[in-house]
Amino acid sequence: MKNSFTRKEEFQAKVVIVGDSGSGKSSIITRYINGTFDVRADCTIGASFYLHTIEYEKLILKLYIWDTAGQERYDSISALYSRNSKAVVLVADATHDNKVETLSKWYNKIVKDILGEEVLVFVAINKTDLTNGLDEFNDAKMFAESIKAPIFFTSAKNNLNITELFVNISDALTKKYKKSSRENFVIKDSITLSSPIERKKKCC
Repeated sequence: MKNSFTRKEEFQAKVVIVGDSGSGKSSIITRYINGTFDVRADCTIGASFYLHTIEYEKLILKLYIWDTAGQERYDSISALYSRNSKAVVLVADATHDNKVETLSKWYNKIVKDILGEEVLVFVAINKTDLTNGLDEFNDAKMFAESIKAPIFFTSAKNNLNITELFVNISDALTKKYKKSSRENFVIKDSITLSSPIERKKKCC
């Protein structure tokens, strides 16, 4: 009797979440991974690491999600932990007036200076539960369109568009994996495989 069990093909992809301190990067990730939200969440200092496995019909995707510190004094650490990422999420606080400046700053730091044009870029405008609607985000929409990045208006508190964001990331990574060399989707750098820096302090 033939064994009907077929082993699914597995691939890995590193995803880095970047943005200013207090924009809700950690809350977005923990909402997606654990389904929880902590209004008293601490600010990340250095970087923290999450592993999430997604199963498709014939594939298993292991997402190595890195949450980086947003404070300027930790820029070198954010850059270090961003290397070799297959996707990057640029996060901005919906309640701040300088959303485009923030997104542009991180796009230049991480995408242009480190990861290059091959990386998949996504934009998340977070904390939309604290705003009056999406009409005020036309400038952010124009920025996302200018860099050819999908934009998501999220609320980690209300669990708005969090799953949708990561579903789109996973789908895009899967399509890219199918079209590219399998070796490009193996986590090789020792930093990713080692224990991450995960020090936190209370947000101010």
